[in-house]
Amino acid sequence: MTNKKVAIIGAPMDLGQGRRGTDMGPSAVRVAGLGMRLAALGYEVADVGNIPVSQAESVADAGPAAAKFLNEIADVCEKLGDLVTRAMEYGRAPVVLGGDHSIAAGTVAGVSRFFRKRGKRSGCCGLTHMPT
Repeated sequence: MTNKKVAIIGAPMDLGQGRRGTDMGPSAVRVAGLGMRLAALGYEVADVGNIPVSQAESVADAGPAAAKFLNEIADVCEKLGDLVTRAMEYGRAPVVLGGDHSIAAGTVAGVSRFFRKRGKRSGCCGLTHMPT
Protein backbone atom coordinates (compact mmCIF):
# COMPACT_ATOMS: atom_id res chain seq x y z
CA MET A 1 0.00 0.00 0.00
CA THR A 2 1.42 3.37 -0.99
CA ASN A 3 1.52 6.23 1.48
CA LYS A 4 -0.71 8.93 0.04
CA LYS A 5 0.32 11.62 2.51
CA VAL A 6 3.27 13.94 1.96
CA ALA A 7 4.84 16.84 3.81
CA ILE A 8 6.60 19.48 1.73
CA ILE A 9 9.55 20.94 3.64
CA GLY A 10 11.58 23.84 2.27
CA ALA A 11 15.27 24.22 3.05
CA PRO A 12 16.23 27.36 1.11
CA MET A 13 19.97 27.18 1.63
CA ASP A 14 22.86 28.17 -0.60
CA LEU A 15 25.59 28.25 2.05
CA GLY A 16 27.05 24.87 1.07
CA GLN A 17 28.42 25.99 -2.27
CA GLY A 18 30.10 28.96 -3.85
CA ARG A 19 27.36 30.17 -6.15
CA ARG A 20 24.43 32.16 -4.81
CA GLY A 21 20.82 31.65 -5.81
CA THR A 22 19.97 28.02 -5.11
CA ASP A 23 18.13 29.19 -2.01
CA MET A 24 15.30 30.22 -4.35
CA GLY A 25 14.68 26.58 -5.30
CA PRO A 26 11.86 25.84 -2.84
CA SER A 27 9.95 28.97 -3.87
CA ALA A 28 10.37 28.22 -7.56
CA VAL A 29 9.10 24.67 -7.19
CA ARG A 30 6.12 25.83 -5.15
CA VAL A 31 5.28 28.58 -7.65
CA ALA A 32 5.38 25.92 -10.37
CA GLY A 33 2.51 24.19 -8.53
CA LEU A 34 4.08 21.21 -6.78
CA GLY A 35 1.45 21.01 -4.05
CA MET A 36 -1.44 21.30 -6.48
CA ARG A 37 0.07 18.69 -8.80
CA LEU A 38 0.66 16.23 -5.96
CA ALA A 39 -2.93 16.75 -4.79
CA ALA A 40 -4.17 16.08 -8.35
CA LEU A 41 -2.34 12.74 -8.16
CA GLY A 42 -4.33 11.86 -5.04
CA TYR A 43 -1.85 12.83 -2.34
CA GLU A 44 -2.86 14.59 0.84
CA VAL A 45 -0.38 17.48 0.93
CA ALA A 46 0.80 19.41 3.98
CA ASP A 47 3.24 22.20 3.18
CA VAL A 48 5.08 23.01 6.40
CA GLY A 49 6.94 25.98 4.95
CA ASN A 50 10.63 26.77 5.01
CA ILE A 51 13.28 26.29 7.65
CA PRO A 52 14.86 29.65 8.54
CA VAL A 53 18.33 29.94 6.99
CA SER A 54 20.91 32.66 7.64
CA GLN A 55 21.94 34.68 4.63
CA ALA A 56 25.67 34.58 3.86
CA GLU A 57 25.90 38.37 4.08
CA SER A 58 24.53 38.36 7.63
CA VAL A 59 27.07 35.88 9.02
CA ALA A 60 29.90 37.71 10.78
CA ASP A 61 32.41 34.87 10.54
CA ALA A 62 32.02 32.37 7.70
CA GLY A 63 34.74 30.16 9.18
CA PRO A 64 37.71 28.56 7.46
CA ALA A 65 37.79 28.38 3.66
CA ALA A 66 37.58 24.57 3.72
CA ALA A 67 34.42 24.61 5.86
CA LYS A 68 32.60 27.87 5.21
CA PHE A 69 29.34 28.35 7.10
CA LEU A 70 29.71 24.98 8.83
CA ASN A 71 27.87 26.10 11.97
CA GLU A 72 24.99 27.56 9.99
CA ILE A 73 24.72 24.51 7.74
CA ALA A 74 24.78 22.17 10.75
CA ASP A 75 22.02 24.21 12.43
CA VAL A 76 19.78 24.02 9.35
CA CYS A 77 20.45 20.31 8.90
CA GLU A 78 19.57 19.63 12.54
CA LYS A 79 16.25 21.47 12.17
CA LEU A 80 15.58 19.74 8.85
CA GLY A 81 16.28 16.33 10.37
CA ASP A 82 13.79 17.05 13.14
CA LEU A 83 11.09 18.09 10.62
CA VAL A 84 11.71 15.04 8.43
CA THR A 85 11.43 12.72 11.44
CA ARG A 86 8.27 14.46 12.65
CA ALA A 87 6.66 14.27 9.20
CA MET A 88 7.32 10.54 9.07
CA GLU A 89 5.96 10.07 12.59
CA TYR A 90 2.72 11.63 11.34
CA GLY A 91 2.61 9.15 8.46
CA ARG A 92 3.78 11.58 5.79
CA ALA A 93 6.52 11.04 3.26
CA PRO A 94 8.85 14.05 3.39
CA VAL A 95 9.35 15.95 0.14
CA VAL A 96 12.36 18.16 0.85
CA LEU A 97 12.96 21.13 -1.43
CA GLY A 98 16.42 22.71 -1.43
CA GLY A 99 18.75 24.77 -1.83
CA ASP A 100 22.10 23.18 -2.23
CA HIS A 101 23.37 19.65 -1.73
CA SER A 102 24.17 20.15 1.95
CA ILE A 103 20.52 19.59 2.90
CA ALA A 104 21.04 15.90 2.20
CA ALA A 105 22.71 15.55 5.61
CA GLY A 106 19.58 16.71 7.43
CA THR A 107 17.23 14.72 5.21
CA VAL A 108 19.13 11.46 5.64
CA ALA A 109 19.57 12.04 9.38
CA GLY A 110 15.83 12.55 9.82
CA VAL A 111 14.90 9.42 7.89
CA SER A 112 17.54 7.37 9.72
CA ARG A 113 16.34 8.61 13.12
CA PHE A 114 12.75 7.65 12.28
CA PHE A 115 13.71 4.06 11.45
CA ARG A 116 16.27 3.73 14.25
CA LYS A 117 13.57 4.63 16.83
CA ARG A 118 11.60 1.66 15.51
CA GLY A 119 14.55 -0.73 15.59
CA LYS A 120 14.69 -0.79 11.80
CA ARG A 121 17.33 0.11 9.26
CA SER A 122 17.01 2.63 6.49
CA GLY A 123 18.65 2.24 3.13
CA CYS A 124 18.30 0.22 -0.01
CA CYS A 125 16.36 -2.95 0.75
CA GLY A 126 18.34 -3.48 3.96
CA LEU A 127 21.37 -4.69 2.02
CA THR A 128 24.64 -4.60 3.90
CA HIS A 129 26.69 -5.04 0.74
CA MET A 130 26.24 -4.76 -2.98
CA PRO A 131 25.25 -7.99 -4.72
CA THR A 132 27.77 -9.41 -7.18
